[in-house]
Amino acid sequence: GMITGTFSGGTGMIMFDMDPDFMTPACFPDYANLGPGTYSVYAMDENGCEVQSNTVTLTNPAVLNLSLQASADATCSDSDDGQLVMFATGGTGDKDYGTDGITYQEGAVLHLAGGDYLIYVIDENGCTDTLSATVNAPDPISILPTITDVLCAGDTNGVVNTLASGGNGGFTYSFEGGNFSTLHNWTNLAPGEYMVDVMDNEDCAAQLMVTVGEPDELMADVAVNDISCFGEEDGAFEIMATGGTPMYMYGLDTLVTDTDPMYGDFGAGTIAYYVMDANGCMTMGEATITEPEELTVTIDASDNQYEGGNGGFIDITIEGGTGNYDISWTSDQGFSSSDEDISDLSGPATYTVTITDENGCSTSTEQVIDFIVGVQEIFNNVAFSAVPNPTNGTFFLNISGLNNQKVAYTLTDVSGRMVAGEELNTLSGEYRTEINITDAASGMYYLTLTVADQSSTIKVIKQK
Repeated sequence: GMITGTFSGGTGMIMFDMDPDFMTPACFPDYANLGPGTYSVYAMDENGCEVQSNTVTLTNPAVLNLSLQASADATCSDSDDGQLVMFATGGTGDKDYGTDGITYQEGAVLHLAGGDYLIYVIDENGCTDTLSATVNAPDPISILPTITDVLCAGDTNGVVNTLASGGNGGFTYSFEGGNFSTLHNWTNLAPGEYMVDVMDNEDCAAQLMVTVGEPDELMADVAVNDISCFGEEDGAFEIMATGGTPMYMYGLDTLVTDTDPMYGDFGAGTIAYYVMDANGCMTMGEATITEPEELTVTIDASDNQYEGGNGGFIDITIEGGTGNYDISWTSDQGFSSSDEDISDLSGPATYTVTITDENGCSTSTEQVIDFIVGVQEIFNNVAFSAVPNPTNGTFFLNISGLNNQKVAYTLTDVSGRMVAGEELNTLSGEYRTEINITDAASGMYYLTLTVADQSSTIKVIKQK
């Protein structure tokens, strides 16, 4: 409390004190920070003249007391329309109210959101009191979605089902901005994002974005093992599936029942295959299996010109197969070589070549090397030859050493059919005649000369 006094009269400086013994004199009759009680002020001038004031009684106001008079719940979990109606007694003058002890409002009705509060009241003297109070509110609206993604990439069979809780009950739903209704299940949806709005019977609202997913596109490729050798059926392929929804099933028709993606024992061709995932999504493709060209060898050979010579050769041409070739030559006379073409060959001998490609495919063929020009002495120095040999169509039969002998010749093919022949009557000395086989096929022929009752044969080669 506080006491302020006024004075008049006396002599000189006036001293004041609330103690008649003037133990703590002051220059002015003003006193503060006084508790409740009855007080007097004493004054004394320079002449020692004293005077006592009238008594003053200081009292305390009634204790400031805050109470809750009424309350109202908030409509929604996030609305601030809840109310606390406060009532304060005691204190001094008008009272203001607040929720933080810093900012106050006039009036005892506080509009608040749901929650627990510490309410403050302050009077004109700055005296305060507090009270804990609660504004009730419904739980927030919660939306629980159940989402079924589309089964296959590009499908429109997605489903969204929602269930709301909390709030004030009586929920209605809106899908993608549509009208509100009690329907909360939506079907035949394409992949994508969708907005679901929910409202309760007090118009409290909640919103949820949901996503209908889709698997990656089901795709399949193959790793092919082509056929190793021409005419074989050892082609194979492995199906490699990606995307979709594992696990995968495989098949060579739409009845996909295999768990093993490996297929084999195919000849050359195109094979359709199918893949189905765990959702029943299906894709198909084709595996093309190829085979190498047939491994073949073509021979170009020449016999020795004379018996006992080594001028024969064999040239080969290899086609087909796969990659590089391994070449192996052998003969019945102990010959061996890994060269492609061989020469300086003696005869008669049978030469065999085996060709093997990188896949192990092989083929073999034989060639006989013989002497093709024979100089035959029939008797008493009678000899004959064919020149040129080989021939492109005509050659000369040369005979020497004749001695008044009957002579004839025949030319036959390898089947024994006569191609040319003539009775030359009785001859002496040397004789030469031209034989024309231009129209005969290329190949080997046998020229047989008969002198008297003796015969001998040499080979003649007709070239193209």
